[in-house]
Amino acid sequence: MNPGNLGFVRTVNRGMALHVDRDVVLLNADTLVHGDWLRRIAAVAYSADDIGTVTPLSNDATILSYPSEGTPLADVSVPFLDGLAAAVSAPDDVVDLPTGVGFCFYIRRDCLDAVGYFEAETFGQGYGEENDFCWRARGRGWRNVAALNTFVGHVGGSSFGAEKAARIGAALAALDRRHPDYQPAVHAFIAADPMAPHRRALDLAWARALGSYPCLIVCPVLGGGTDRFVEGQVTTLRADGTGVLLLRAEGPPETPRVRLELPDAPHLRSMVYDAMADLPQLMRDLQGLGVERMIVHHVLKTTDGLLATLAGRWRYDVHIHDYIWICPRINLVDGGGRYCGEPAVTVCEECIQANGHELRPGLSVAMWRQSMAGFLAGAAQVICPSHDAARRLAVYAPGARMVVQPHPDIPIPPAAPLAAANPSRLRVAVVGAMGEPKGYDVLLGCALDAASRNLPVEFCLVGYSKDDGSLLATGRILITGRYDADEAGELIRLNGCHLGFLPSIWPETWSYTLTEMLAAGLRVAAFDLGAPAERLRAYGSGLLLPLGMAVPQVNDALLELGRRQGIVPSSGAGCVAPMA
Repeated sequence: MNPGNLGFVRTVNRGMALHVDRDVVLLNADTLVHGDWLRRIAAVAYSADDIGTVTPLSNDATILSYPSEGTPLADVSVPFLDGLAAAVSAPDDVVDLPTGVGFCFYIRRDCLDAVGYFEAETFGQGYGEENDFCWRARGRGWRNVAALNTFVGHVGGSSFGAEKAARIGAALAALDRRHPDYQPAVHAFIAADPMAPHRRALDLAWARALGSYPCLIVCPVLGGGTDRFVEGQVTTLRADGTGVLLLRAEGPPETPRVRLELPDAPHLRSMVYDAMADLPQLMRDLQGLGVERMIVHHVLKTTDGLLATLAGRWRYDVHIHDYIWICPRINLVDGGGRYCGEPAVTVCEECIQANGHELRPGLSVAMWRQSMAGFLAGAAQVICPSHDAARRLAVYAPGARMVVQPHPDIPIPPAAPLAAANPSRLRVAVVGAMGEPKGYDVLLGCALDAASRNLPVEFCLVGYSKDDGSLLATGRILITGRYDADEAGELIRLNGCHLGFLPSIWPETWSYTLTEMLAAGLRVAAFDLGAPAERLRAYGSGLLLPLGMAVPQVNDALLELGRRQGIVPSSGAGCVAPMA
């Protein structure tokens, strides 16, 4: 027992001096160990003559955290993860560290003798003492390494309670004074992330322990209707007992990456690969996870090499959600914010140079289309949600086996006015996330025109836009903000909307927002383009507007539709007849 309160570091130093012929392990009181953890850490310590300190993996250990930093101890099984680590890594599988982490810190006695004990004068109250020791050891030629074969649970931050933040700040300031090169080295380690392959190996072992995944779904995280469709497909496959693995392409074109995700295990976040350098390893891992077939939804950020390799390995279907296959700007919208009309490829080449694109540097539109035509032709089927989408793509990929299969839909009742007749203003619902292709400029123009002519019409954006402030400034638009997929109908009703308007300026392949407005009982106006026009014609109700119609005429047409439905009074000037 100490004669008095010596402070944390002096107490540790006193303990380390009790048996000068033995190695040392500093183990926090808020840790949980399993099995022969100490033998395995010691084996790592003596796997090379110059290893001075060893730190195991943990759920909460800054640079040594797994599955991610700050994972609560209650969310992991220490016996399972420790067994996983022991199975995946050998004692000589180590990663050199700039510093060990003090929750579980092994020091070889010969290193301790050479470096000296912890610096009590500077770090006497705790935090920073092991970092200082590791940096001094490194200066004497000793290595600080991670024991990849051992996992120790850690509550995290409980040792010093509420004092933690203040102590960390003081410790970092002291380390900067003593070792100005310490923090740059730590930041360089974090940026390089040499632990990534080892976290990936643990994720893969964990995933294999959970089952097999015969269905690989290829789609980056896009938001909107594509993600909604993919989520529904994943739910259906899992309900049928099919294991599903998601392949997400990500990163800039210069450094493309691939991330594997498991819907059943979202905590596994480290199955990340360089899309080019790691391609052979990725293919081995996909095979090890039991992949047998593939469904491709989108190829944004996906390299040609990856697609060709995947297509050569498994049978695959393709689902169409937009025009990435032929348009490097995805939506067939030119730099002026208009549907381009699908001109000659030379015009497209000029367009992407002037207006930006999603291709890798050096890749032309012609090269991209040729590659995508071959990929679509190799699919067992190319599933299009509308005849319009199938017809457009067939021009560019004549060898593809096109199948028209509308998206799963919700019941759509007969359209009927939802509010009492003759309100002071016709309220028109616009649903979704409004960017340029979705018709932001059209909506803003309609609101400005309604205000300038003092028309009895206003808009309710059930969703959000690229610039809510400009919309709100018109005084003719209400904005609900982001919503969940099942909330749109209720928001339309709560806001007393009378009609719907789909201002999209590109040939959409489906449009969930059209579904949401129709399901809420609204008659909907849309431009005569793409799947929305096809669907409204089939539905037999609504209003189709010529693409490029001036916004004053759009407002007049909306008011006329309201009058025909008995929602607003029949008097007024400047209206045009609705178009069938």
